Amino acid sequence: MSLKTIVTGTAKISDLVAEISTASQEQSAGIDQVSKGLEQIEAVTQQATANAEESAAAAEELSGQADHLRRLLAIFKVKGGQKPLAVSDQRPKIQPAANLNVKPRQLQVAASTERRPEQLIALDDADMGRY
Repeated sequence: MSLKTIVTGTAKISDLVAEISTASQEQSAGIDQVSKGLEQIEAVTQQATANAEESAAAAEELSGQADHLRRLLAIFKVKGGQKPLAVSDQRPKIQPAANLNVKPRQLQVAASTERRPEQLIALDDADMGRY
């Protein structure tokens, strides 16, 4: 082999090593971007989980408040012989809003000036002890 061939081969090898180095740097930058993206996904997932837990706690609290209100409203008598709202010890199943087929139920509370409150609401010492 001639010296010229060796120099040409060495230049080609040097060019290949430079290309490999550039490709490695680009690959490293790409891996860094993927790592940052995964960290962002993890942060968003943790925030979504925290939000879901807060929503579940709020739904549970609202369910308890609704149950309490249902029990309070059960002591009222309604006008026209309508049955009062049923009081249940079981909590209602929570359904997604899109699946609810709820129609508002309008109750008319007897509001006659001729009747006294004790005629509409049963008041006794046992009931008053709860308040």
